[in-house]
Amino acid sequence: MGIHRSCNSDCRSLPYWSPPWCVPFSILLRLTKLCELDLHASPGAQNPDSHSGTGSGKVLMWEGSNRTAATFALHVLLSQIIKYDNIVGVELLNEPNDKPWLPDWYADTLNDLRGISPDIPLYVADAWHSEKYAPWAGARADCVIVDQHLYRCFTEEDRKKWGDQHAAELRQGKAAFQDLTKQCRGNFIIGEFSAALGGQPPGSNAGEHDRQRRVFAKAELELFEESCGGWFFWTLKKQEGWDAGWSLKNATQAEIMPAYVGRRKGQAPDDGKREQAKNDALGGYRIAFLGKGRNNDICSFSETYQLLEGENDQE
Repeated sequence: MGIHRSCNSDCRSLPYWSPPWCVPFSILLRLTKLCELDLHASPGAQNPDSHSGTGSGKVLMWEGSNRTAATFALHVLLSQIIKYDNIVGVELLNEPNDKPWLPDWYADTLNDLRGISPDIPLYVADAWHSEKYAPWAGARADCVIVDQHLYRCFTEEDRKKWGDQHAAELRQGKAAFQDLTKQCRGNFIIGEFSAALGGQPPGSNAGEHDRQRRVFAKAELELFEESCGGWFFWTLKKQEGWDAGWSLKNATQAEIMPAYVGRRKGQAPDDGKREQAKNDALGGYRIAFLGKGRNNDICSFSETYQLLEGENDQE
């Protein structure tokens, strides 16, 4: 299960958080203001990557009863979380392979979930083909949002380019990007992006690396703000080590991402109010969880929050 959480109230700047400990689902939802959930790993795996859940490298979601099991899992999920006011939607799958039967499965599953809620926003991954799924979603009468993941660091072609080049291409492609948004009636988001780059100028130093990331991130944000309905940075923080390309906390510290990300623009953080809001939400609950060397220990809700937030992170 993936949880995308928002630290603001207008769904514009949305970092990602996926906690590594086993904690009650209802408590995780209380730790967020707004969040969107997705089925990150489907029965049988929807793609061959390790994050699809099986680690087998095989895509077996479409074999046997796996596809119906995935629909059933989403049905149960939505029926359980529909009561929470801070849920801004549910995404059917994360980064599925674009198999011929994916659109039909999307349609069948969306229709099933509409029996639970006719109006909650439901998200579909574009399967790396936004040009296919934007008009597909736009043709539906209900609120279906297309999720594109934008990275420029994985392919061999991307690794040959630097931040300046990627930024220029994003600016040049703005009209095409905006057309995708129009095709699905504005229901288009960037569900994952980062400041990571696969290539850097030969012989450049760390300062130049950050400048390249900064230029690239600026072009990304300008494109997203002008062209789509919202965006999520992947990821809020990493478990260990400094990484200003993938960790939002490190990226804002290095001034690669602007400090407002994760908050409403123009608002400076107020630590006192933040602590008060946290304590109000956490209350006196106590939970059991595994991880961090503990073995079915019971700890206070506040202690769990500190663990999840990484209070002992090295600045």
